[in-house]
Amino acid sequence: MNALYRRGQSGNQIELIQRRLAEMGLDPGPIDGIFGPLTLAAVRKLQSRHGLPVDGVVGPQTWDLLFKAAPSVLPMRKSGATRHTGAVFICYRRNDSADVVGRIYDRLVERFGRDAVFKDVDSIPLGQDFRHYLSESMARFAVVVVAIGTKWLSCEGAERLGQDRDFVRIEIESALKLGVPVIPVLVQGATMPGEQDLPTSIARLAYYHGLAVRPDPDFRHDISRLIEGIERILEKHPQVEQ
Repeated sequence: MNALYRRGQSGNQIELIQRRLAEMGLDPGPIDGIFGPLTLAAVRKLQSRHGLPVDGVVGPQTWDLLFKAAPSVLPMRKSGATRHTGAVFICYRRNDSADVVGRIYDRLVERFGRDAVFKDVDSIPLGQDFRHYLSESMARFAVVVVAIGTKWLSCEGAERLGQDRDFVRIEIESALKLGVPVIPVLVQGATMPGEQDLPTSIARLAYYHGLAVRPDPDFRHDISRLIEGIERILEKHPQVEQ
């Protein structure tokens, strides 16, 4: 095998690489034959684990590791390991920013694939502590986008963030505790809340660098910046933690 496969390429061979990465427990994202940021992160993780140059390029050595390695050198999943099954989670309030979040979601799906972008936690099973369930859900993601609109702090007159049972608060708390990168995204002309406006458990969110996503004609430019930021994070954070 003398060919080199790298980010930006597509085709049947890329799909084959993605399927093998998935079989080895390294999540390459959607099996779509497109060498995108999730596949790049998975290749780099494989290379790092086996002492190869971490360049994200599937050359002869990486190819052999993928398709000729003996079972004894394949990565084994440790008990209790956390696996990122999604790339991006959008944390938002429906009564605050559902419309613009829908547009943001559509653009992120176009870039990363539907299987890699989520904006609603799955239905919480009966009999489960929803705090633990939400916390475990956040562990699945490589980056959390927090959409902040003009009603984000106080929706319909209720001090939502001040309530321990507030889902948005729990999602952010969980992401911060787990060290999942968090990107604040200001929509509808909202400004970043100050530390004094936030519960103590998420007060440091006030210092996280984010960006504004404005209406047209600026939407395309702003969403491109957001996508670029997410791509940089995905390149640094492998999708499977062992």
